[in-house]
Amino acid sequence: MTSHVLLDGKLRLYRRNTSPYWQCSTNLGHKKWRVTTKEVDLARAQDIAEDWYWTLREKFAAGLIKPLRRFRDVAAAFYEEYATLTVGQRSPQYVEGHANRIRLYLNPFFGKMPIEAVTTGTIRSFRVWRCELALAKHGKPAEPQTLKHDIVTLRLILKMAECRGWIDYLPNFADPFPVYRKPAHRAWFSPQEYAQLCNATWAYVQNPPPDVPKHLCQQLHDYVVFVANTGLRPDEAARLEFRDVEIDAEELDEPILVLDVRGKRGVGYPLPRWTPSGSGWR
Repeated sequence: MTSHVLLDGKLRLYRRNTSPYWQCSTNLGHKKWRVTTKEVDLARAQDIAEDWYWTLREKFAAGLIKPLRRFRDVAAAFYEEYATLTVGQRSPQYVEGHANRIRLYLNPFFGKMPIEAVTTGTIRSFRVWRCELALAKHGKPAEPQTLKHDIVTLRLILKMAECRGWIDYLPNFADPFPVYRKPAHRAWFSPQEYAQLCNATWAYVQNPPPDVPKHLCQQLHDYVVFVANTGLRPDEAARLEFRDVEIDAEELDEPILVLDVRGKRGVGYPLPRWTPSGSGWR
C-alpha cells in the first residue's frame, strides 16, 4: 500500500495494491471517514481529496453531520446524570443495579454500536442474546422480570439520548411475544391470624423484655395495627408524615383517615376507618 499525508496529518491519501485508484480518509467527530477519488493521477487525486475534506468540515460545522456517539459513551453519560439527580430519591442499591446491567449486559452487546443503530430490531436481537447467555450459564433462559429490568435501563439511556437530540425517536421496547400470566393476589391475614398477631404484640407491650423500653413495644404494636389495616408497604409507611394524614369527619359514626401516600406507583389515597366500638382500624 502506498500512502501520503496531507494538511498536516488531517488527511491521508492512499492506494491499495489491488486497486489503481487513490482513496482518502480522515477522522472527524470521533468517526473515521473514507472515500475513493476515482483518480489514477496523484496530483488530481490530491485536489479531489482536499476538496472533499473541506466540504466535509463545512457540513460538520453547520450541523448537517452528527458526530459519532457510541452506546457505551451515552450509557456512561446517563449513569453519571442519573446518579446525581436521584440522590436521596433512589436507594444506592437501585442505582447500582443500573450500573451492573450496563456493565454486564448492555455494553457487551450494544457498546460499540452508534446510538442511532439501537433500533427495534437490535433490541429484539438483544433479547435473544440475553436468553442464550442465561441458558448457557444457568441452563435456563432469562426470566421475564430480569429481561424487563434490562429493558428499563436501556429505555432510560435512549430517553436521555432523545432529550439531548442525539437520536430522533425512541424505538419500540415491547416484548414481541408477551406471556400473559394469571394475576397473583397478595396474601392477607385471616381474622384468626390477625387476632393472634395483635395479641402477641400486645403481650409484648404488657411484658417488655428487660433491655427494651416499653414505649418501643407500644410503637411496634401501633405500627403492626396501622400497616395491617391500611395496606401500606413498609417504605410507604416510613415516608408518611403528619401533614399526609387528614381526618374526614363527615360520617360521625365512622370517621375516615385520608392518607396521602407517596409510593413507587405514585400517590394513593387509602381510606381506613375507625369503628367507635373499639375493634380498631379496618
